Amino acid sequence: MSEECQDFEICGLLAEPGENLCILHLKSDAKNLLNFDEALKRHRGSRGDRFIRFFFPSKIDFSTKKFQNADFTDSLFSLSVSFAACKFEGTSKFCATQCLSSFDIQGALFSGDADFSNIVFLGDSDFFQVRFKRSALFDNARFDEEIREKYQDEPDPGAQFKEAAFEKKAIFSSAFFGIGADFSSAAFLGDVNFSKTKFQSLVTFSRTKFEGLAEFKGVDCGQNVSLNFSGSSFKGRTIFAAKGENERLPNEEESLAFENVEIDLTDVDFSDKSKVSFRHADLSKTKLLHTEVKGIEFVGVRWAQVHDYTWPRGRARNGVFDEILHNQQRSDGKTYSAPVEALYRGLKKNYEERQYHSMSGDFHYGEKEMRRHSPQLRQSHKRLLWIYRVLGGYGESLKRPVIAASLLLLVSSVLCYFGAAESQAKNVNAAKLSILQESVQSVIYSFRVMFLLRPDELRPAGILGQAVQTIQMTLGVLFLSLIALAVRQRLRR
Repeated sequence: MSEECQDFEICGLLAEPGENLCILHLKSDAKNLLNFDEALKRHRGSRGDRFIRFFFPSKIDFSTKKFQNADFTDSLFSLSVSFAACKFEGTSKFCATQCLSSFDIQGALFSGDADFSNIVFLGDSDFFQVRFKRSALFDNARFDEEIREKYQDEPDPGAQFKEAAFEKKAIFSSAFFGIGADFSSAAFLGDVNFSKTKFQSLVTFSRTKFEGLAEFKGVDCGQNVSLNFSGSSFKGRTIFAAKGENERLPNEEESLAFENVEIDLTDVDFSDKSKVSFRHADLSKTKLLHTEVKGIEFVGVRWAQVHDYTWPRGRARNGVFDEILHNQQRSDGKTYSAPVEALYRGLKKNYEERQYHSMSGDFHYGEKEMRRHSPQLRQSHKRLLWIYRVLGGYGESLKRPVIAASLLLLVSSVLCYFGAAESQAKNVNAAKLSILQESVQSVIYSFRVMFLLRPDELRPAGILGQAVQTIQMTLGVLFLSLIALAVRQRLRR
């Protein structure tokens, strides 16, 4: 006489001959498929939609079915399964379920809570236009590429959540995406949490709506990973950050979030900038064109390093990835400097409002550089900006105007010594001065002219002297203004 199945409380069936599990729970591809289908129908009719630890050996088509409190906890689908256009009433559980092939649930409706925590997808998973009216839990879910390759010869299209609607909270914390994921045009109407999620390939959030709290804390990205948020909108509190101190292991060093990851934040709408934070994040490969950044909190952020030999504080300055891309395309005859200029202007104002003037100086320099490269700017204006750049580093260099003023003083003093200035004394028989005294007198005269002070001992001699004095006064005011501007910038820092 056959014994009861180990999971008799769930199925109410006897074990298969020589086994301790029934035909629904027996993990074998060799079991009779007709008997399995008949047993599955009887089970649904008598015990409802509890499929805990079931083993599905063949392709399963549940499409358009209605489920009440469906429970697929710890079940295994060895081949493809379809829940397309299904309606799930009550609480639905897919905890620790394993799907070795494709999982199609597009167009399904979950009226109650949906729990997909610890589920494993080894094939493509399609949640296209799925609607979650209550919470959707995908914490510790695995969309796994490495394991999947043992079962499939060809790569799948990845995890598809395109146009899915999450009306309450959605949790993807500690999930693993070993394959690409597409959340484009999805809607997160409640809070969403992607903290500690691992991404190993391209993840798309383009044109996605985030209306509640959106957390991307401690996201772990592998090599060649890129995140695309272009055209998305964020209306609630939004946090992109590294792990907090209480989340790191005792010996784990602090690292930046999204390190070496390409992030596309082009044309993103942050409705309330004061609610958006980037904390200890690597934005060196982040695109921000057409995104309003004024008011956003940037703390401990690493920006792109723009190599510029004219930068007064080293070989590279802090900038945006968009400028690097612009410079690469400019060499090919293409330019879009105006949006990059606007981006720099927004970042400059952002850091100025937060009293971080050293960084705002970097962005001020980038703003002027983009302005200088604008194809709509007149050549005369471009020449003036070029002079401003060379002589004063757009107001960020103290050394350059000091050197320029010193050279002007030296050249003017030499010219005055050799005849550009003459004595104002009426007594022509006055004692001759020594060479040293005449040199000092020329330097003092040139210095007073540069500072617009009236000279006492000397005056311009002829047309040459008047020309030297005019040039001295004009350039002197210019250089002294650049020096005063650079000193002001340093005091603000």
